[in-house]
Amino acid sequence: MQLEDYFDFNTTPVEHVRIRGTRIDIAFVIELYRQHMTAEQIAVHFGCPITVEQAYATILYYLHNRAAVDAYLARRDARWHETYRDYLAQEPPEVVKRLRAIKAARSQAS
Repeated sequence: MQLEDYFDFNTTPVEHVRIRGTRIDIAFVIELYRQHMTAEQIAVHFGCPITVEQAYATILYYLHNRAAVDAYLARRDARWHETYRDYLAQEPPEVVKRLRAIKAARSQAS
């Protein structure tokens, strides 16, 4: 078994690398590893969707492919920030506009 066999590498609809058989992105495991959690602690943290073996495989994959994984994590963060900026730039829904108008009217009446 190759180390890559532990993961699903997808590019559509967006790029993500997940632990095979789960919906857990390797970014979450790596973040916990960077916070000095052990593989055993990481496996327990997720409430059993991943095994200790999968946690170790993710950590080992990261250590063996640090440059590529760091680049993936940077692209992932950039995509998240772009999506969040787009969300903030959206016009609020009508219900939100009405609620804001009601709140403004109540604060002026006080």
